[in-house]
Amino acid sequence: LAYIEDRHWRLSLHTRQPLGVASLKAGSLEVVLDRLTNLDDGRGPVGGTPDYRPNTLSEFELVLEAKTSAAPAFSADVSLDSQLTSERLLHPPLIFSSPSSRPHDAQCQSGFLHGS
Repeated sequence: LAYIEDRHWRLSLHTRQPLGVASLKAGSLEVVLDRLTNLDDGRGPVGGTPDYRPNTLSEFELVLEAKTSAAPAFSADVSLDSQLTSERLLHPPLIFSSPSSRPHDAQCQSGFLHGS
């Protein structure tokens, strides 16, 4: 999670995987998607990173929130919407099913999701 904000808005960037993020200028976010080295550059893991895979899927979500007048002008507290967005990306639901001769047996049912 990374965010930039002013007195009225907060823009949060959520990612499914850990990435480097910086705000080098006011109003901007820069995301480091890949880091490929063949030699140790003294800035990260010792040695090169030969296991680089160019087809790595990156998933992002942006959340734009209006700040309330009761909230402080700048705060490190994260809203509930922002927390839930992070949780959904970092811990996606796992759906299990089994083959069945009866269609209703193969449906995934959860008391938590259905409120029972």
